[in-house]
Amino acid sequence: MLDELIFVTVDEARKAIIKTAVKTSPLDILPSPLLRDCADVFAPIVGHMANLSFTQGTFPKLLRWLRCYTC
Repeated sequence: MLDELIFVTVDEARKAIIKTAVKTSPLDILPSPLLRDCADVFAPIVGHMANLSFTQGTFPKLLRWLRCYTC
């Protein structure tokens, strides 16, 4: 059991982005190759979102969105 929360660092977020498989979906607003190529730009944002999720116990409502398409 965890006694305390260990926050995600920017470096950890950057490494996670770089290790992610490059797969693309038509639903992606941000293509995976662009995310990986700009990992240094997106790492602070991804790390912050992860830490917000951990501290709040849920993903922040303001950052949730969904795109649905029907055939």
